[in-house]
Amino acid sequence: MFKSLRLQIYALVFAPLLIVALVGIFLLFNSLNIFGSDVRNLTEETILSIEKSRLKTVMDSVESVINPLVNKPGTEGYDEALKMLSNITFDNGVGYIFGYKEDGERVLMGKKAPNIGKNYWDLQDKQGQYIIRDLIKKGKEGGGFYTYWFPKPNASEASPKYSYAIYIAQWNLMLGTGFYIDSMDKVNASIDETIAESQRSNLTKSILTTLVIALIVSFIVTFAINIIYSALKNLSSSVESLANGEGDLTKTIVNSLSLIHI
Repeated sequence: MFKSLRLQIYALVFAPLLIVALVGIFLLFNSLNIFGSDVRNLTEETILSIEKSRLKTVMDSVESVINPLVNKPGTEGYDEALKMLSNITFDNGVGYIFGYKEDGERVLMGKKAPNIGKNYWDLQDKQGQYIIRDLIKKGKEGGGFYTYWFPKPNASEASPKYSYAIYIAQWNLMLGTGFYIDSMDKVNASIDETIAESQRSNLTKSILTTLVIALIVSFIVTFAINIIYSALKNLSSSVESLANGEGDLTKTIVNSLSLIHI
């Protein structure tokens, strides 16, 4: 009887404790995942915002530099501007200035200048966008951002690219630059690893803390149950003796009840 009672007491104490601990760990794990996702999204948005600002700054600088050349006679200013812009590179050569005439003719493509003079009016990316037409349109609208797929220098596979284009009306020329969106992958991967490590650390600390608390509670509960169990056994023994006509009724019951009270 008393063994069954002891098990019931243990169940009443530890079952809620176990449920609370498991629910707490689950909620913590879920919160850490949500936090990690929020940080990841915020980081991507921040990097994209910074890169957009940088692209516009680059093209604002380009426009300022070529403004004095625009009104030079003949093609003197035009030729000088293209030569100067072809030498501008950034991001270890991945970033460069490109230029296309209003009809789609390529006149500028960084230092190496591949396929200069070739017309790209009908050039489409893998999503079916007419890249050059859209960039020229953005430039004519006063400058704008545009996302498309285009191969990196010396690469055959297209990568997502974010560009900013301007238009020089005097030369019927669109100029632009951009950055490859997958260049953010290394930064995101580093952030993801940091977040994952933080999640593992916090989850481990939470589990260890829960275990320590569970051990302390277990010790206290076990100690209390043992006292109650001992008192109940004494009471049972006294009642059994009395039932058999043995013992001092007043003394035995008082001592046993005092143990239970304790």
